[in-house]
Amino acid sequence: MNLEKEAQEVLSKIAREKIVRECDLSGNAGIIEFRKKVQPLIVGGIVHSEIRQNPNDLFEEEFHYSLTEYGEEYYRSLNPIH
Repeated sequence: MNLEKEAQEVLSKIAREKIVRECDLSGNAGIIEFRKKVQPLIVGGIVHSEIRQNPNDLFEEEFHYSLTEYGEEYYRSLNPIH
């Protein structure tokens, strides 16, 4: 795989993840509920990764992002959702 194609794939994945995190929460109850469940686990330092890996599942992608250093920082910066 050439470098340009790899870079495009990485940018595409970042864009998809950004859409999930920055979507209009009032219009997507699924993301609201997901964040209500995940945020306290991240903030409390209690996380687990026992979840099916499905690259087409945006909620799962968001969960895996939340386990990264940047994702943890993002979730800690959120105001409480509930």
